Amino acid sequence: MADDYLKAKQPTVRPRTFVEMQRYLCRSYFKALHSVPVDQITRRDVAARLLVIGRECGVVTALRARSHISSFFAWGIAQGLMGSNPVVGAAQLKPNPGGSLEATRRSFNKDFLLALADDFKRHGPEAIAKVRKQQPAAYMKICALLVPREMKLEHSGGVKSMTDEQLERGIELIKELIAKRDAAANAKVIEGVAEPQALPKP
Repeated sequence: MADDYLKAKQPTVRPRTFVEMQRYLCRSYFKALHSVPVDQITRRDVAARLLVIGRECGVVTALRARSHISSFFAWGIAQGLMGSNPVVGAAQLKPNPGGSLEATRRSFNKDFLLALADDFKRHGPEAIAKVRKQQPAAYMKICALLVPREMKLEHSGGVKSMTDEQLERGIELIKELIAKRDAAANAKVIEGVAEPQALPKP
């Protein structure tokens, strides 16, 4: 009977919907009922299967399975193949209290990001300073990861169009980058001043 139902519905639904109907009605979800004549399937049989589906596959899947099999029985009643729909009155599975799984995931992500942002405001600068001092190589690697791989450069006058403040800030940034690079490589720079020495007497 399921085959007749699917053949009747195929022209009226989208291909993806039809695949879903096949998956729920013809595969393992209701396999335990495949050998039972449709007019002998009881509300208890359907409720038991829905509970198993909910436990093994989740409430959302169980609700979809309930919808598909209910439509199947409603079609059977319209065709005069059975007198009642055993899904009607079967125990209702409660969906996720927080909404859909996707809504719950979005809510969790939002809460996590807010908590992370709050923690970073309080402890972020200290953590960054600690990494910079104790692990300069890791610090520079993080900085490099934050720099876009592709940068669009627009020429609009170059250095000549920069103000004195912009030039000074640019020089400071270059000095900072050089200092961080040297620290990351554990380079030691020794600065010395040569003192004039007296020439030996002839």
